[in-house]
Amino acid sequence: MMSPSQGDLLKRLALAGAMILISLNSFAWTEVTRIMDEGQALGIYTGASLLVGSGDHVLFQYSVGDSNPGRIYDVASLTKVVATTTLIMVLEEKGKLALTDRVSKYIPCVTSGVTLEDLHRHRAGLPAGARPKENETLDLYINRICQLKLSYVPGSRTLYSDLSYILLGRVVEIVSDKPLKELADEFIFRPLKMINSGFNVKNCAPTSEYRNCQVHDPTAFHFLPLHVGNAGLFASLDDLTLFVRMIVGKGEVNGTRIVSKATIEKMLIKVGPRGLGWDYEDEFFTAPRGEVFPPGISFGHTGYTGNSIWIDPKSDSYYIFVSNRVFMGDDRTRAPFSKLRKELSTAIGKKVYEISE
Repeated sequence: MMSPSQGDLLKRLALAGAMILISLNSFAWTEVTRIMDEGQALGIYTGASLLVGSGDHVLFQYSVGDSNPGRIYDVASLTKVVATTTLIMVLEEKGKLALTDRVSKYIPCVTSGVTLEDLHRHRAGLPAGARPKENETLDLYINRICQLKLSYVPGSRTLYSDLSYILLGRVVEIVSDKPLKELADEFIFRPLKMINSGFNVKNCAPTSEYRNCQVHDPTAFHFLPLHVGNAGLFASLDDLTLFVRMIVGKGEVNGTRIVSKATIEKMLIKVGPRGLGWDYEDEFFTAPRGEVFPPGISFGHTGYTGNSIWIDPKSDSYYIFVSNRVFMGDDRTRAPFSKLRKELSTAIGKKVYEISE
């Protein structure tokens, strides 16, 4: 029997023109619900929502605490793949740029010779981050990024870097002569009917007592009201589901095409541990993959505030998890949330592989 929230989800998706089969039994997902309930009881988040799907089918959906599938969350670094990577691919299809372009073509102070693809794959030599200085503007900050000593020889390794995506976000704006926010609305959120997604929202799950639906990431927060490519997006579980269905649908969902099948395939080509933005087997992304989803085949991304997307072509499944774990204390929740995320992904993986057999 469907819960009220599952029934509501079915209605929303039906109105959006989706062909959805709710084929779930909460008793069959007891381990998954136990883990989410335990996270709530331990005070790791005020609420959390999960959707497990396969194509246009919802296999399981569950919420705890003050969450529901329509509640808006600060999705932190999911911004990188949902907004920035997707926009770069849209602009390449339109002939506005090429992944092989050197970054210096758009940001002349970048003299290392790295390409847009190098930034995407976190192999551009840049350090993980750099704290903005007091009163530093975005342009001055980008100039400072250009002057930073490289952490390694570009192309010799990968190092997950917010700076790479701040540069990519700026490239998107330079090429289009529009703010990142407007471009994401125009090319992603409005076409997909992601009605609760954007860089400016009024109602959301809290990430601190002081942010009030302003981005939690300190670098992105510093540059408000401007927006950057590494963080700052807010979205609901419902909306992220539409986005993920577009990815697994090879660029199309509900009859709306965002990019071509070839572009999606290009985005997901694995080189080393990463696709374009998406992770396959980076050491820092073992928790959202868990112990069942196969490394090198399944892929996804996380958000620091307590969010995950993981997609597994082998089992033809995916899951989206949203929460606000930082609100309950960043230092206090970091380790237990990482443990919960791995246990949750493992439990989901066991279940979807049981279903697919």
